[in-house]
Amino acid sequence: MLMNLSTRERNVLDFIIQYQNEHKCGPSLQEIADGIGVASRSSSHRYMTSLSSKGWLTVGYGRRRSCMVSQEALQYYERLARVGRINTEAAGRL
Repeated sequence: MLMNLSTRERNVLDFIIQYQNEHKCGPSLQEIADGIGVASRSSSHRYMTSLSSKGWLTVGYGRRRSCMVSQEALQYYERLARVGRINTEAAGRL
């Protein structure tokens, strides 16, 4: 399922999952930009829009910190963690 994502989109999704697990809310566009090493919030917005259109995120436009990782994405990460393909801690201790 992650095959339809670019490396940067995967990095953004990983960051959002980790952030939500640590802070119990979604990151701001600036926090995403800082977390993935891009210079502008518009880049964060572009990646979030792309992830949303592919079904990985739901985004409440016009609302701050409203991105939510889809249940399907969380289940996928949980399966990967169970088979040892990703580090459980990196996946946000699913």
